[in-house]
Amino acid sequence: MTKKRNKKYKKYQDDLGFFIQEAEKISSLRQKHSINLSKKINLELPDMNIEQGELHFEFLKLDEDNFNIDGIDELEVKFRTNKKADFSSIKKVASGGELSRLLLIIKSLSADFDNDLILIFDEVDSGLSGKIASNVSEKIMKLSKNNQIIAITHSAQVASKADKHWKIFKEIKGENLESKLIELSDKDRILEIATLISGAKITDESKKVASDLLKGS
Repeated sequence: MTKKRNKKYKKYQDDLGFFIQEAEKISSLRQKHSINLSKKINLELPDMNIEQGELHFEFLKLDEDNFNIDGIDELEVKFRTNKKADFSSIKKVASGGELSRLLLIIKSLSADFDNDLILIFDEVDSGLSGKIASNVSEKIMKLSKNNQIIAITHSAQVASKADKHWKIFKEIKGENLESKLIELSDKDRILEIATLISGAKITDESKKVASDLLKGS
């Protein structure tokens, strides 16, 4: 019985040794590529209105009991919004809008490899305008060439890039408040984007800008 146990233990040790050897190769590649990826992401952050932001990938070696099909280490994404601040977990530091824009950067960098995905961006452009909003719209446009994008937005620049538009609004029926979703006609698309530009009072100028934005997409 002891001999049989020793044989099984030796096989376990041999298999574990092989697993660690191969996993360390993968871990080394991951760390190498993570440095290049973080550099690319950090270069894009100013264009997304995160001027002082910096992202860092940290790899933590797992205990043997926690080795799994994904390898021997665990990835933790660290982030800081100020160059003088310490890195912390991205979940604690980044706002919802910053997380959405980080996802947009990462997905735009992998756009040549990602295909047939369905991506939803919920007000990724919140609080942005001018050049930054245009940067966001360009990245979304790039992603949409090979993927299905659903963007909930109040930005005329972002909305104008879409092939189709739907309007979400609320309507009171009796004592109930209901959410409605309607597809917009070509004429309504211009009016809604004009509303995003000039507010409730739609002008001929805002309609022309809206029409030009749609033609430019």
